[in-house]
Amino acid sequence: MRTPVLIGEMHRVLRSRIERSSVLCCCSRQCSARAQSRRTLGCSCYRYASDYRQRGDWGMFRHEMRHGLLIEGGIHHLDQLRNLCSADCETISGWDWNPGHVRGEAAAWRSSDAFDAEASALLVLRMTDGSFASYEGNNLATGKTNSWYGEYYRLECEGGAAVLDRDHTVRIEERSAAGTLQTREVPPVEVIWEGHQAVAAQFLDWLDGGPPPATTLADNLQSTAMLFAAIRASETGKTVNVQEIAQELGGA
Repeated sequence: MRTPVLIGEMHRVLRSRIERSSVLCCCSRQCSARAQSRRTLGCSCYRYASDYRQRGDWGMFRHEMRHGLLIEGGIHHLDQLRNLCSADCETISGWDWNPGHVRGEAAAWRSSDAFDAEASALLVLRMTDGSFASYEGNNLATGKTNSWYGEYYRLECEGGAAVLDRDHTVRIEERSAAGTLQTREVPPVEVIWEGHQAVAAQFLDWLDGGPPPATTLADNLQSTAMLFAAIRASETGKTVNVQEIAQELGGA
């Protein structure tokens, strides 16, 4: 039996299929001009939503810590947005919060007291290639969930949109010449290794003289800088320069 498609594999399926399709991405004239020579994403949307309203369901320490959603979950989600956009993050703005705390009492939002601190987040990202991305995170989901290995992605493009939901099926949405919405499914990309096995295989290939693995220290520092910037943006209410933090982390 084939193992479930993990987060990294879902991203590779979506990204590889977009790169092979005729859908060129842009949100502005600048991005449109660049899209003539390379396929730059214009707008990426990411949604993660889990129902952890029962205290301890996500591991008790995550219910007790500050910025738990971003530190324990968002770091992976922000990393995947970089992967999909094929770019680093330039600036971040937004907030993480606890709905009950914002209203002055936990009882004002059912089960928000399952977390001692922040359980929800909304972020807006400007990438270094001029594209934009949004991130929605929620550990108090009361409706449809997009939890681990079933997150929602939507990539807005010049000729249409690419969507991946929790059913692990990539769908391309386009308009016909008459304006009718058309949706087609894209079969998944078959890979030899998945998950941690893929990471180990990439590392061993690199030792044998192959290309550098996808996970490197310099690459991870960019995602870590996004995490720190998101927390700082929420605490200060300001837009934060991610690359300045990345330089601090790298000792530049």
